Amino acid sequence: MKSALAAEQEFFIKSPSYSHIAKKQGTVYLSHRLNAILEDHIRSCMPDISNRVKTMLRDATAELEQIGGDDSQTEQQQRAVVLNCITRFCQNFSECMQVQSAKYFHRCKLNIFSGSVKA
Repeated sequence: MKSALAAEQEFFIKSPSYSHIAKKQGTVYLSHRLNAILEDHIRSCMPDISNRVKTMLRDATAELEQIGGDDSQTEQQQRAVVLNCITRFCQNFSECMQVQSAKYFHRCKLNIFSGSVKA
């Protein structure tokens, strides 16, 4: 690998077309330049990413508090929280299924009226 890098550098130094810019040519220069660009990009994006993570953490904490996720709860209170979550999930699932079922039957009625036998 070292010999290939040395041969590349020698090519740029000895080439009449590239000798005046040989220091800014080749794999080594390219890797340093790309690393610098990547570091600059990361530095510019980090504040935004950090703010988004903080917002998501705040939202998750608020949701946890809303459903009663407190470590100091008794076992009975924790069971009630889990039961409440399961009940809400079942209600939401049932509502979703009813909506999907209504859409399906509506499509079937349309197909019947249009002469199609496909459901």
